[in-house]
Amino acid sequence: RTPSSVDERANTPTDPGWAATLQPGWQEERKRNFHNWSPFVGVVFGEPDLVCDFWTELGRNLTARIAGSADPTAVTIEQIMAFRE
Repeated sequence: RTPSSVDERANTPTDPGWAATLQPGWQEERKRNFHNWSPFVGVVFGEPDLVCDFWTELGRNLTARIAGSADPTAVTIEQIMAFRE
């Protein structure tokens, strides 16, 4: 089946120098990082966004809004939902 949401990834050509630096297990780490930055998983403070695409941008924006709150640990789900407004 086709996923319910399909969007452009805007992938760029792979830099051979960067590819040569990859360690075993890098795919798992990148996948975990992608899911951590997903707005559906939760907020990740202090972890870099390794993917940096539209989908993880949603998580970065949400994290920035929560981090800018008076008390980030006290933000409720209702407040997070109100961020859309």
